[in-house]
Amino acid sequence: MDEVLRTLALLPEKGSIRGVARSTGHDKNAICRWIDIAGAHSREVTDYYLTGLNLDRVQVDEIWSYIKKEKNVTNSDPEGYGDVYTLTAIKTDTRLFICHHEGDRSTEAAISLFRDVERRRSIRSPIPVFTCLDFVETPTDVSQ
Repeated sequence: MDEVLRTLALLPEKGSIRGVARSTGHDKNAICRWIDIAGAHSREVTDYYLTGLNLDRVQVDEIWSYIKKEKNVTNSDPEGYGDVYTLTAIKTDTRLFICHHEGDRSTEAAISLFRDVERRRSIRSPIPVFTCLDFVETPTDVSQ
């Protein structure tokens, strides 16, 4: 267990699974399995603790990234590359990271994020006001 935790702790430092595999001598497939297990455990812990939240204001944003280059993808994984969007929801007053959804930039992805926010909201909480920094306009000086 200590070796698994030590190996996973290297991921942010090394920046890649391949880099961690080279520096630790572990197989990259084993590291990927450990990441899956740690991710599932993290989701369970988050789901247990982040419930019944009083959500007045929620900031939603998206993070764009690009996964792999098409030329490096095998025929068995034709959709394993391209644009990936991470939709995020943050409680504005405390900066609590409520949830996220990874996928494409679609209505279904947004609905999935909002359902997750709703699932975590207390039934006594008002429906939150959703904001996004991308849509905030800079005030203009009307005296000019």
